[in-house]
Amino acid sequence: MPAQSREVRLASRPQGEPSLNNFSFATAEVRDPNPGEVLVRNVCISVDPYMRGRMNDSKSYIPPFQIGQPLEGGAIGRVIASQDERLLATAKAAMLRA
Repeated sequence: MPAQSREVRLASRPQGEPSLNNFSFATAEVRDPNPGEVLVRNVCISVDPYMRGRMNDSKSYIPPFQIGQPLEGGAIGRVIASQDERLLATAKAAMLRA
């Protein structure tokens, strides 16, 4: 069941307030889950104030976002494929780290 995903990536480090120019959008291939893994389709992604600090390349309690890499954050999603016997594909995933 190979599929595609849309990603929001950090394109450059903002100077002041972030703008669309600081981000890029990409399509990535998604592989089938391996044993013990699940594939989740995000429904909602949280955008939190701490994420602005991660756009800077400075030491903090959490690593900065990397240029050209997808942004990470909390999400709510639906399991669409599962290779983990503890989580069925019909289950709703409550809070995940995207």
